[in-house]
Amino acid sequence: MEIAVQPVGTAHRAAVLALRVRADQLDYVGTMRDMLLDAEACPGSEPMAILRDDRVVGYYRLDFPAAREESARLQIEYVTLRCYLVDASAQRSGIGAAAMSAICADLRVRYPLLARIALNVDPENSTALDLYRRCGFVHVADLAYGGRNGPQHVLHLEIPSADLPRDTAIGR
Repeated sequence: MEIAVQPVGTAHRAAVLALRVRADQLDYVGTMRDMLLDAEACPGSEPMAILRDDRVVGYYRLDFPAAREESARLQIEYVTLRCYLVDASAQRSGIGAAAMSAICADLRVRYPLLARIALNVDPENSTALDLYRRCGFVHVADLAYGGRNGPQHVLHLEIPSADLPRDTAIGR
């Protein structure tokens, strides 16, 4: 199984829009159409596809704080990961953790000065919390606002150095 990540472009857009989550996950992520349209309209956002053997199986969004130009993105220390999902048909197959490793590798290449990934997660979303913790994310704060369902946890992951062995790159 080869996992890769790529910016959502014309070639992957229809497949990304076809992604679905389980009904019990919908409150945490919303509809794919709304998420993609929002990312495409937001300056500093980068919609990304997760591919397994060249087939789209997931999606996430990168948000760069106050970044308006590519050169500015190279100078920031962190990026926010949002809307992370794996299609319902591909869940529970190891894609979530493998994709996180691919995300870190992609960020190291495209944005070498990034030091960490930040994300917010609903405290009730135990599946996501378990995945993020297995991948090395650590809890840094609780928000008193934001999120569809109220306050959220703030998690950070230090982007591992390119010289770490692949199997240790995300806290395994």
